[in-house]
Amino acid sequence: MKTTVIEFQNFMQHKVGHIITKMAQNKVLQSIQQGMIATLPFLILGSFASIIVNFPYTPFTKFLKVSGLYAFLNIPYQLTMGILAIYVTFLRQRLLVRKMKLDRFYRQLCLCWRY
Repeated sequence: MKTTVIEFQNFMQHKVGHIITKMAQNKVLQSIQQGMIATLPFLILGSFASIIVNFPYTPFTKFLKVSGLYAFLNIPYQLTMGILAIYVTFLRQRLLVRKMKLDRFYRQLCLCWRY
């Protein structure tokens, strides 16, 4: 059993490891990764808003709806989760243009082209 695990680890390190290393150095994949990481603050904010608005305690949710706080607290959720794809696209393109060291005009042109 141990030899099988060791053989598998050796295979992964020698064969697959080189491919993964080359992929990790790709500028496009790095910009996608960093763009997704940059959206984490938006995801956290939207998640907290969603937890508060959809709290599983009926009297609390009734209070939020009666007092008008439900609509107010639902705004952060809609502004983060509702347009998350736009955030990801913008940040990914911005980081890609920076990595390729393109000028500002070209950056704006690329962003407009994406939409």
